[in-house]
Amino acid sequence: MPFNPYHLTIAKKGFAASTQDVDVRSVVPISLNISLTVSGSVETVTVEATGADLVENDSTFHTDVDRDLFDKIPLESASSSVSSLITLATPG
Repeated sequence: MPFNPYHLTIAKKGFAASTQDVDVRSVVPISLNISLTVSGSVETVTVEATGADLVENDSTFHTDVDRDLFDKIPLESASSSVSSLITLATPG
């Protein structure tokens, strides 16, 4: 190599690029210690102000009692099914 100052850049996919200046002034080999660090991942998140796709419009804690809930919760009594459903579906 011709005697000159060089700017060395090392790049590999998945690692951060490393750069170093090297000044070649003789035919004696030059040893360089170069460390490549693992590059971090980059993610982009877009937040929009619309809430039309929300399932719930009420932000308070509540339990919706509907026909599906009757099928999901095992009721204790057929004669007092609504009372039993409310007791079992109420937290605490």
